[in-house]
Amino acid sequence: MPRPLYSSLEAMLRPDEIGRLLGEDVTEVHVSDFSATSAFSGSEFLNVALNGEPDPRLFVKRIDGARDWMARATSDDRCRSVTLWQHGLLDRFPLEISSAVLACAKDEQGHAILMANVRDDLMAQGVRMMAEDNDVILDAMAALHAGFWLDPALLDPDLGLCPPDELVDFLVLPPKRVAEMLQEPPSLANPGILQAVLEGWEVLPDFIGGHAADRVHAMVDAHPVLSDALSRYPWTLVHGDVRDANLAVRRAEVEGHGPRQVVALLDMARAARMPPALDLGWFMSTSWQTMCCDRADVIEGYRARLEDRLGARFDRAWWEPQLDLGLMANALFFLPFFAGVLHKYESAVDHPNHQPRLDALQWMSEWVEVGEARLRSLGG
Repeated sequence: MPRPLYSSLEAMLRPDEIGRLLGEDVTEVHVSDFSATSAFSGSEFLNVALNGEPDPRLFVKRIDGARDWMARATSDDRCRSVTLWQHGLLDRFPLEISSAVLACAKDEQGHAILMANVRDDLMAQGVRMMAEDNDVILDAMAALHAGFWLDPALLDPDLGLCPPDELVDFLVLPPKRVAEMLQEPPSLANPGILQAVLEGWEVLPDFIGGHAADRVHAMVDAHPVLSDALSRYPWTLVHGDVRDANLAVRRAEVEGHGPRQVVALLDMARAARMPPALDLGWFMSTSWQTMCCDRADVIEGYRARLEDRLGARFDRAWWEPQLDLGLMANALFFLPFFAGVLHKYESAVDHPNHQPRLDALQWMSEWVEVGEARLRSLGG
């Protein structure tokens, strides 16, 4: 039986309920606005302090699915972050990962998720990643993927996982579709990314050249073939949004294993049953500013960890093609987005992000070239 949801945010935040969840005496709950919203979806956050303590021990994420463009784009009608908790999938995370989720509730037009406060341990955005943190994140990602490798539980429709073809559809946002999404009621909570993508399609040739931009458009048009090709390879649970804002690296006491580094992996809104390169590509694409080592080393570091966990189940015959296709799928999303950001905000050559963003556009363009060649070799 799935876990029940609290009927409201207020019911979930009652002192007696918080005390029951934490296994301690809670007499006072103080809720305050946290002055930030998710840069991607527009979700809102609340601080939750207990018993007069000065620092919030918990926080709440409030999700309005009707105004979340990512939820619309991936048909997340039931809120995957909630359904995966309800059906116990988060409880099966490996020791290397914590979901930080304590409870969930219905909340006005959407849902509210109560979590442990891990914000102090979140990866610093725009700050170069330490090699140790990079290793811990790759290890956690490999552990997650190996732990759910070809797991039949992921076939359960009640989980509400993002359908594989819709995750590819989400990554491939042609200009016409983006314009339609921006015009659909109700108004979106945070349309900035879509607006950047729309503008980015217009200026993309200025940054990667007309021939390369034509290749990107051709692969966008061929995305059903890409989706079909990806479906040929072994699948697992992919998080769908592995990036610094959703990653907290912290020391934690793991029962029976003592203190160890644990990654709190937040926000399962785009969780899907897909080949593992979809997560690896997203992590690399969003870490263009902070990656502490060469991209080839990141890929090899993840591959070695996954192979170590899968053993005989690992085979380069599927690893290499799904890698090429997965990296290309991510590049098809980020190329127009990055071009739009570069055009609108970072066009000055002395802007600190100007050259690094140009470099990122170049290697993503190369991902598309390699992915196109792989798709042709498969008869796509």
